[in-house]
Amino acid sequence: MDCDRDVPRISEFFRDREVFITGGTGSVGKALIEKILFSCPDVKKIYLLMRPKKKLDIHERLAKFSSGIIFNRVRAKDCSLLKKLVPINGDSKEIGLGLRNEDKKLMENVS
Repeated sequence: MDCDRDVPRISEFFRDREVFITGGTGSVGKALIEKILFSCPDVKKIYLLMRPKKKLDIHERLAKFSSGIIFNRVRAKDCSLLKKLVPINGDSKEIGLGLRNEDKKLMENVS
């Protein structure tokens, strides 16, 4: 019995999709994001729920995050893949993740 017959490969699953990830700045989240970017270069966008921290806004945090050593393999393959990371201001401890209305609208297209 071939159980894998109807299961799409990861790269096929993420092709042309937009993904929303919470917890992406943690160690497991970083590994997941690196794997998606490296193995699924046709992913459209990866939205990351982030909150300002240590006097850094979400864009500064994303710049610091994406310059980490874990993304060396992605940068070596194609550094433009990191441009697919989009920070979304919010907090998983807040009701509705603390998302603004315009960010909620963006989430209508994510897988």
